[in-house]
Order: sequence, then structure tokens, then C-alpha cells
Amino acid sequence: MKRTFTLLFALSVLFAGGLQAQVQRKVLLEHFTQASCGPCATYNPAMQAVVNANPDKIVPIKYQVWWPGSDPMYNHNTVDVQARVNYYPPSFGVPHSQLDGAWWGGHPANWTINTVNTRYAVASPFQIEISHSIPATHDTVFITMVIKAPAGFSGSAIAHIVVEEEQIHFSTAPGSNGETDFFNVMKKMLPSNAGTALPSTWAAGDSVVINAFWKFANVYDWEEIAVVGFIQDPVTKYVHQAEYSPPLPPAPLFNYDVAALTLGGLPTASCSGEIAPVVKIKNMGAFALTSLNLNYRVNGGTLHTYAWTGNLPFYAEASVSLPVITFPVQANNTLEVYPSLPNGQADQFAGNDTLQEEIDGAHTATNLVTLTLRTDNAPAQTTWNLKDASGTIVYSGGPYSQAQTMTTVPMTLSSLGCYTFTINDAGGNGICCSSGIGFYRLTDQYGVNFIAGSNFASTEVGEFEVIGVGMEEELNAPLVEVVPNPFRQEARVQLNLDQAGEVGLELFDLLGSRVLQTLPRPMPQGESTLSLDGSSLRPGLYLLKVKVGNEVYTRKVNHTL
Repeated sequence: MKRTFTLLFALSVLFAGGLQAQVQRKVLLEHFTQASCGPCATYNPAMQAVVNANPDKIVPIKYQVWWPGSDPMYNHNTVDVQARVNYYPPSFGVPHSQLDGAWWGGHPANWTINTVNTRYAVASPFQIEISHSIPATHDTVFITMVIKAPAGFSGSAIAHIVVEEEQIHFSTAPGSNGETDFFNVMKKMLPSNAGTALPSTWAAGDSVVINAFWKFANVYDWEEIAVVGFIQDPVTKYVHQAEYSPPLPPAPLFNYDVAALTLGGLPTASCSGEIAPVVKIKNMGAFALTSLNLNYRVNGGTLHTYAWTGNLPFYAEASVSLPVITFPVQANNTLEVYPSLPNGQADQFAGNDTLQEEIDGAHTATNLVTLTLRTDNAPAQTTWNLKDASGTIVYSGGPYSQAQTMTTVPMTLSSLGCYTFTINDAGGNGICCSSGIGFYRLTDQYGVNFIAGSNFASTEVGEFEVIGVGMEEELNAPLVEVVPNPFRQEARVQLNLDQAGEVGLELFDLLGSRVLQTLPRPMPQGESTLSLDGSSLRPGLYLLKVKVGNEVYTRKVNHTL
């Protein structure tokens, strides 16, 4: 006789005959990780690739733990995370994986899809059907889990329901290991981490229905909510079966609604005043999107419009490369992009339309520039080049052969004007942090890092302007000091002479031209002060030469408005 047990809420379920005794197993992956764990950033991407490639075999849950550093996702549910960590003694470090409970446990580098296949080949005594729904209020998830025993079963078993977010993306890393994307993060175990005890004896064809719900707390994006159901033996801690209910596609609220999601293709700073933005759009409307205007401008200037055509069904995305726009470069520049007239109709929701991106004015430097580059664990993927204002490559490097190795490239640039530095990663994950910790930086002759980065996708671009020829600055003599620095109308050159002598001043711009000079004049031993008149100077960097007797000391000074 078939029986249907009902747990938590009343629900009657009947099943037709012909259930198969052999049930295909899915393997539960419980992975313990942390946003400030360096090895986690190294090993998680390869493990995630295995998960992504095998959705029919692996059901994943990730627990963000409390060590070795900070992790906001752990703080959202400390009780359930601690319960699952303590469920698998002895203690372990992170990253750490458990496959089908206690069937296999260890470092993620020590299991492969072959490990999963071994367990996947073992039939399961249970079949799970799990589904969930989210109401229009987007604040609660309702779950139904149906468990069947086609061939009967005898023994201890606990049913667990886990609510998780399939993907959480941070614009900046929430911890110290550089990771910005987290997958299948556990949010809540229902009705608790103790689960629901199942009957100890099942006849062939018996079933259990578990209904549960959870009101959202600390959810980043309700559209990413997914649910996992699994059955575990509380004695052996082996998992009998697992199943996954993926995130639900939302229903459209409007017929015509286009969202502008992200902006790309922009330099970190600009001196050329030329940009070619790439905007990612998403059709949030019920009707397929076939035409659209994309409007964009910089600093409130001339509005440019690009007419896009295509075919985007509801909830589909597209990246659109906009034509080059030129603008007068300021110290701070704002690019504004917004869509209009989807399919020639008014956009019915403006709240997701406008994107703005800040673009700094480029750093000015002399022609003496140094690149410092540390490779990650995939150095052959990294290349870079430096182009002058005419587009000619004047320096380049990579691909590299040594991982986690520092390279320094001093560069002397032969012409003035705007230079463009481009770094590429063929793997599409930058040089930090999923494959080791790398970075790059461009430094001027005064030690100022003016272009730097590490965590990008395939390409990152920055511009800077060479406005003069570098001159050596002597910093090893404590008897000369300029205050204030930067200065406006006047600066004081403070001296502390070992003996009386004649002192003269010369001020040079970064082109090497002398813009100010004072004739040598006698100064006493000890402390004294000379005046530096900046009333006729343009804002910018200058080099001050202080001639004391037969010795010359050089200081960098900055004149501002």
C-alpha cells in the first residue's frame, strides 16, 4: 500500500504506478569558503568550473565561514554556518569540500569530476522533487519538497531544505582575498539546521511532502534565490539524494522597459578626450526588443544618439559598443548614458535607465616613467603595450613565463602628449585574484603611482600626459625645505646652513625652462628664510634649484590656484 506522509502543512499527493526502483543520484557538494581566505580565491574558480559544467550531477551549497578574516555573508547567518561546520569533525581549514556528506571530505584540489562520477554511479533509494515560488512582494520564498521511495526504505534519514543565492556580485571585494563573485551561498536552512526527521520505514511507493517558507533577510538579489533539498543519514552522515530548484525568471511588469546595466570600455583616466563606451542593456519589457535609442554625453555637453536594432526577448541582455565621443577633458568628467524609445514607444519605467561613470583627467608626468608588474599564476596570459599620441606602440611586454614574478620596466618617452597604457589578460580574469595575486602600476619620476590595477577582466586601459623632460631631484640634504608645498602666491625656502654663504634660487618648469631666478645673496649660519614668488606662475609642478656656495640642492614644488 502506498502512503503519503504530510509534514508542516496539509498537502495530499498521489502517484501513479510504475515507479522505478533504481533512482539516479545527484551528488551534494557542500563547500566551505571565506571572502578573506587567500587559497579560497586560488582554488574556488577551478572548482566552480567543474560545478558549472556538470549541473546534472552536482548540487552545490557554499557556506561562508568566520575565519581567517571578515566576510559579511557569514554575518548574515552565523548559526546555520556554524552548525554545518561542526557537523563534520574533525576541524578543517578553508577551502574545504564535502561530497555527499561524509562520503568524501577534503581540499577542493583533491577531488575532480571523476570523484563525483564514482558516487554518481551509485543508485539512490530516494527521488526528490523540489520547487519554490516568490510572490509579487519579493520578500518571501515558498517551498515544496516531495520525497519518494520507489523501492521502499528502512533506516534513519533527515530532510534538509536550504535557501541560497545562486550568485552574489560585489563591485569591490568584501574581504581581503580579492574575490567579488560568490556562488550558491547559503542564506537559510529550513525549518532549522536540524532538518526534518523522516519516517524510519517506507514501503515501495511511499512519499513525504514538506512545505516551508522563509521571509527574506539579508538577501542581495531576490532574483538569484534558489533552493536545495537533500536527505542525509544522521548516523553515517552520508547523503542519500539531493536536488536543486534554480532561480525563477521574473515576470515582466511593463510592456516596454529597458534597463541600462553597466558601462565598460572606458579608460581609468583620460587626456585624449576620446572614449568609445560599451553599455550593457537588458530587456525588462514583455515584448521582444527590436529597436532602441542609446543617448550619451560627457559633462552635460552635446547629446549623442546611437540607434540600436536587434532582437532581445524578455530578460535577455546585449552589450552595445557606442561610437567614439570626444570632449574637452576636465579634472573630473562624468559620462551619462540612458536608453529611450524601445520599439519606438515610451520607456514605461525610468528608474533603471540612467548610468553615470566618472572619468578622471589624466595624470601629467615627465618623460621618465616606470612600469612595475607582478604576474599571477598564469603569466602567459598577460601582455601590455604603451602607445603614444599617434597610436604607435613605443613599449610592450609579455606574455611572461614566470609566475608570481616582479618585473620593472623603466621607460624614457621621446615625445610629449597623451599616452595610452593597455594591459590584457587572455584568461579574462585579470591578474588578481582567482589565479594568484598580481598587480601593475605606472610610476612617475617622483614615485607617484598614477595608473594601477590588478582585478580586471580581459583588458584595462589608462591614459596619461607627458608634459616635460624629467630632471633629477636631490632629496638627501636636510638643510633646505619649502613650505607650504603645494603653495599659491608665495612659498618660503627655509635654510639651515652649517656656515654662512651665498644662496641663489632658480625655478624650472617640467620642460626644463627657467621661469624664475634670484641673484645669490649672503645668508648667515643657522636658520634663515628666502621668499619664492609664485604670483606669475601657472599651476603645475616645478623644480627648484637652491645653490648654496658651490653645492646645488633640488626640490620639487607644486603651484596651485
